[in-house]
Amino acid sequence: MKIYKYFMSYQFKGNSESGMGNIGIELDEEIKDMKTLERCKRHIEKALKNKKSIQANVIILNFQLLNVEEN
Repeated sequence: MKIYKYFMSYQFKGNSESGMGNIGIELDEEIKDMKTLERCKRHIEKALKNKKSIQANVIILNFQLLNVEEN
């Protein structure tokens, strides 16, 4: 099984706060379509809600594949 490690930059806008950030994400599949990218977006939104208590809409600005690992 391959693990794809990505670095993503994003912009978020919520009711109380807006800004930019970046995050590392590990996926079990390569990003090839909007469905996978949407899954990453939901992951970022959930991380913002859990770590910073911010409920926000996210726009992924950039993503870069850093590494592929075999397990």
